[in-house]
Amino acid sequence: MLNLTTSTNRQGYNFALQRAWDVLGKNMYQTPVKSSLSEARAKVSYRFFADIFDEDVKRFKGMGKTYRGYQIYAVDGSDLDLPASSDVLSAGYRGSLWSKEYETHYPKMHVVHAFDVMNGVVGVFKQSTKNSERALASEISSSFEKKSLTIYDRLFCGHPTFKAHIESESLFLIRATTEGQRLPFCVRDFLASDLVDQEVKWKPTKLRNSESLDVRLIKIRNPKTKEINVFVTNAPQKLFSRLELGKLYLKRWEIEGSFRDLVSTMKMDQWHSAKLNGILQEIYCLLWITNAVKMQMHRALEAEDPFDTAYVKSNFKMCICLVVDNVGLLFKRRPEKFFEIIDHWVRRTREKRRHHSRSYPRVVRSYGTGFSVDCKVLRSTRCS
Repeated sequence: MLNLTTSTNRQGYNFALQRAWDVLGKNMYQTPVKSSLSEARAKVSYRFFADIFDEDVKRFKGMGKTYRGYQIYAVDGSDLDLPASSDVLSAGYRGSLWSKEYETHYPKMHVVHAFDVMNGVVGVFKQSTKNSERALASEISSSFEKKSLTIYDRLFCGHPTFKAHIESESLFLIRATTEGQRLPFCVRDFLASDLVDQEVKWKPTKLRNSESLDVRLIKIRNPKTKEINVFVTNAPQKLFSRLELGKLYLKRWEIEGSFRDLVSTMKMDQWHSAKLNGILQEIYCLLWITNAVKMQMHRALEAEDPFDTAYVKSNFKMCICLVVDNVGLLFKRRPEKFFEIIDHWVRRTREKRRHHSRSYPRVVRSYGTGFSVDCKVLRSTRCS
């Protein structure tokens, strides 16, 4: 499975089997056919890989870096294109709406994950058949530690997210929307005032006064665009200053790099199975191997200032390949040699880089297979 999930679907089962047999030192001519691997995968629940992923995350939490004793997370969501197989469709996955009658041919898996920005690992991963990123984020937030601060973009700004964190006694930092006619009155008044830090009652118009929440609004000026950004938080002033929270919000961009590593670099959405169980196997197996490599990279790198724009990073894809190619050493009970190889190349491939070095305007690009007018189906044909 490690060889399968770290390769593209064009390389396929035969490629993964050949690499696995070669790593284990087995006879090349006795390599099983790909149908044997397919049958074996069907007997294993994806929960096997999900449990390994969860256990590794729990084990690493006590060893990873924190910021003044607080775990710093960034939460965001995305969509993954799935094969339009009967097994996927029967599980309730559907394409994006094109009109009242049509939807995209490829079903979408809506995912939300929490990224530990101080250590570069995925902490929590949730997926759903429905486009409900806010609901998934609220579900994730209830599992965060009390001494944690979670960073969100504007999509998640709202009463449900605030309430979930306040009830779990964890902290949040969310960029607020500052345009439109449905802005809460507290945001409008704050924008119109000269204040830069204020505690207010957050009450959307449809809620009763008894359901209002005590939150803190802060203003931060973007040094490049001179734009005023408003953030909502429940972090008290005596714990995190306004400027400190502004610097912490810049760490949210780390989760965009996480999506890039998973989808663009590791080709997460290039599936080797048309069944939902097989797809989830590949997701959690890839999350586990990605986290395992980044944990090892974290151990090998020196501590750095979280607000420093200069940082050091090793060659992530090369380290992934080294782990897969040398995993046979673990089966031969030679873990010292295995970690020696990984540690050597983590240090050997380190390069100095710099955050926020872009001097050109940001360009929003689309990801996934895209949508063509010819690539649509009637919704009625997919209703169960």
